[in-house]
Amino acid sequence: MDILRAKQHGRPFVRPVPLSAVEVVGLTMLALLPGAIHICLRYRLGPYRCDGRKWNYDLRDISDCWDHMRLSFYVDEGHPLLMLLWLNTGLSIPWLMLIISVVRHRPVV
Repeated sequence: MDILRAKQHGRPFVRPVPLSAVEVVGLTMLALLPGAIHICLRYRLGPYRCDGRKWNYDLRDISDCWDHMRLSFYVDEGHPLLMLLWLNTGLSIPWLMLIISVVRHRPVV
């Protein structure tokens, strides 16, 4: 689309500089960070479950994939960790959008 727009205005199209391997690895790690935090928090919430199941039980059971986010699923001592899990879940999409916007708005050399 940008190529056609540049041709219509009589300007040459300048391609952005590709990302280096280090930048790709760094951005991939930043993009996967919320998922890693989510898994870590679910592991830490495991001992506070009321039903006595292991922390990774819901990873295999996709029928009720949001059950592990309910307050009634954990004893009171686990509620602060659950709040962190909610915060992590709520900020995951804006975090990914921020990373995408940084990649899309790179300066053209």
